[in-house]
Amino acid sequence: MSSSRPHKVALVGVDAGSEKDESLRWDCFRWDAPQSSVNLHDYDTWVFYMPSFPKIVTQNTLFRLLTVDFVLDALISGTRILVVGDPRVTAVFSDGPDRPFLHWTGYDFRWESLGGDTIEVTIPFDQFHLENYLARITRWNYALKNVSQSGAFQYAPIVNSFKTVGQGLRLTIIGLAKNRIGELISFALRLQIFIERSDGRASNELESIVFVPFGDLDPLEALSLVLKETLDISIAQEPPQWVEEMVAPGQSEVDTSISEIKDEVAKRAASLELKIDERKALRNCLEVLYQMGPPLEAAVQSLLKELGGAIEQPKEKGHCDCLLQVIVGDLEYRAALEIKGTNKTQFDMKGFKQVLQWKNEAILEHEVEYRGIFIGNSAIEIRPDDRENPFGDGWKKQAILHKVTVLTTRTLYDAYCANKRGALNITKFWKALFEIDGVFELDSSLLDDGHIAQIDKIEN
Repeated sequence: MSSSRPHKVALVGVDAGSEKDESLRWDCFRWDAPQSSVNLHDYDTWVFYMPSFPKIVTQNTLFRLLTVDFVLDALISGTRILVVGDPRVTAVFSDGPDRPFLHWTGYDFRWESLGGDTIEVTIPFDQFHLENYLARITRWNYALKNVSQSGAFQYAPIVNSFKTVGQGLRLTIIGLAKNRIGELISFALRLQIFIERSDGRASNELESIVFVPFGDLDPLEALSLVLKETLDISIAQEPPQWVEEMVAPGQSEVDTSISEIKDEVAKRAASLELKIDERKALRNCLEVLYQMGPPLEAAVQSLLKELGGAIEQPKEKGHCDCLLQVIVGDLEYRAALEIKGTNKTQFDMKGFKQVLQWKNEAILEHEVEYRGIFIGNSAIEIRPDDRENPFGDGWKKQAILHKVTVLTTRTLYDAYCANKRGALNITKFWKALFEIDGVFELDSSLLDDGHIAQIDKIEN
């Protein structure tokens, strides 16, 4: 293992969490983990635990990463692969066709499946660290007869790329344990890069795919032994169901406390959720300061209703944004509204022409007097206190000439805030809004406390 960084191990099909120290790190991944959740090429060793291999392999899952090129790339870069358990399974793809699990090796395998109890450990050197484990096995259930290269290996792009520079790739078999007639019970496929020369073949040996059987051992016990012996990884067993049902001394009191805390947490969570909803509802008024289009129209109409106005939606689409009715004492006011939002710092005259159209259409339809009111939200990317006056001289002159009231959503918001704190003289407010020709401002004469508050900020 490298002394400059931890040796990284990916345990595929193992559910034991993750762990790290100065020399070793291991992470567990499900076979059906999304491909985007793991970069296998970032790990020095891959361990494939076969009992958890899924019955159906779905799209975009980890196993779909395993191709001849993907695996050869890993072996060339120094990755070792351990296949722990019976590899003779078929990978059933959800979108077909099915393939042998080991298709990613680029080799076809023929197996002896009768089993027996004659085992000879034949590891030629100590680099696989499996001698003690294999010595524990007293029975085998399958053995390898022979292997042959498949077309997938011969035509893999990475293999052909070596051919173009006069080199070749192949996997050679190293026997680790065999039965009485020489069939391999445990073995490794070692990748070689070779060069054909006039004086023979020169080869460079790289990393291996190592096949480790369970034999007559329990699969989890076998996995634990293999990981400990080959990688010095110790994984704890998950407690069986019968252990979960037992009560340890002193546990009952702690369980009671846990239950009480959970109940309290649930109550607090419910209270928190209510307060979050309450906060959201309170902040809806702020939408008049930054929204555009239908959301802005809805927000403005909501504030007008909060201030005592009655809103009527137009009977047909393409008419005014809404009709406003307000009763102040013996007086009844009616208005046709144009509500406009823009990123620009000033409104163009299109909005003014629109409000005149809505006003005239309302008068013709209802045969009563209507005032035109334009409510606008400009420069929405800028804090309201820093926005310039959005109504140019042309706007102001035309509004006075045609008896139209124009105001910003900031002015409407200030009126709403003043009303909430009980400072807005609502009668004076509505009379001023409907009787002023031109730009309507919220001045101190409309407030009982004479104070227009600045927009509050949340303190960090």
